[in-house]
Amino acid sequence: MPSPAISVVVLSHDRRSDLISNVLPLLAGMEHGNWELIVVDNASSDGTIDALEDLSKSPPKLQVILSSENLGVAMGRNTGYRLAIGPAECST
Repeated sequence: MPSPAISVVVLSHDRRSDLISNVLPLLAGMEHGNWELIVVDNASSDGTIDALEDLSKSPPKLQVILSSENLGVAMGRNTGYRLAIGPAECST
């Protein structure tokens, strides 16, 4: 598989419903593009982690990073960027 043309980094913290409603459509289109999705969770406590663990079982282009502490926005994004294979774009 060629390297992704782009890596999308999504940062989450206690926004389970927003995350799911935005990530599911992205996952549906992943098979049609040359990109990867990296979700970094900043120690959510609202069920987001369970949802991300379920999502991570499907497409291989999805990486889920679960932080045991809230790293903050900058450090959370940087965590995702470090794992990106392609050039990274960030969404919060």
